[in-house]
Amino acid sequence: GGGGGGGGGGDASHPKLGRSLSGRLSGASAGAPSPLTGKPRAVSLEALLLRSVDLVRPCSAAALKLLADRATDEDDRTQLSMVDLVATKATVLELLMSAKSVSLSVAELLACLAQMKPRYYSISSSPNAKGGSAGRATITVGVVDAISPTGRKHRGVASNYLKKRSVGDLVWVRTKSVGLSFRPPPPNSPAIMVCAGTGLAPFVGFLEDMAAGAAGGSGTSHLFFGCRRPERHLHRERLEGYVSDGTLAALH
Repeated sequence: GGGGGGGGGGDASHPKLGRSLSGRLSGASAGAPSPLTGKPRAVSLEALLLRSVDLVRPCSAAALKLLADRATDEDDRTQLSMVDLVATKATVLELLMSAKSVSLSVAELLACLAQMKPRYYSISSSPNAKGGSAGRATITVGVVDAISPTGRKHRGVASNYLKKRSVGDLVWVRTKSVGLSFRPPPPNSPAIMVCAGTGLAPFVGFLEDMAAGAAGGSGTSHLFFGCRRPERHLHRERLEGYVSDGTLAALH
């Protein structure tokens, strides 16, 4: 089962770099019409860079070629021609910051950048849950905060955006059905659930279903959860509680 994701939609992709980049573009002006929405509405270039495109997505080979073509300095052109995108996972922003002689129009930059896409998370709760979680939908998110191969501090867009929210904040979300291919076990059917990290998310919902008597497998099902470090053992007390009350036969 799928669990958490890394990034998307709502917070700035990379605020400081987005603002500094706006000064490197020819034709960069506030109030430029948005090419992404197609609506007769004006947005600032800064807002477009921060919220409509993904500034931390690795650069594509086609975009790298365009950057090299637009470099006026021979050293920059040589440097860009030697970049190994597979090994470095370098972003368009990183390449622009290292090759100062590259000058792009707004349209050319937008052609190089991927549009910001929604990130999907599995719901880690059941509509049949009882007690404090009744009537709520929850997700389990792993916050992405790591160092990229180029030494850049890489933070997942959506996971860090959610981390910064406070109780009562509103966020844009939508639900998407997975169809009938991934559902809790039918009545009287034991289940073997295998996952790691935030892949645990849908199985927490399954267990809530089992505990509420809305799904089969209660007392005869096993959960195998992969976890490298004890402090990363998500929902540990809750899962051990399902073993104690008989919802799970064993937690491995």
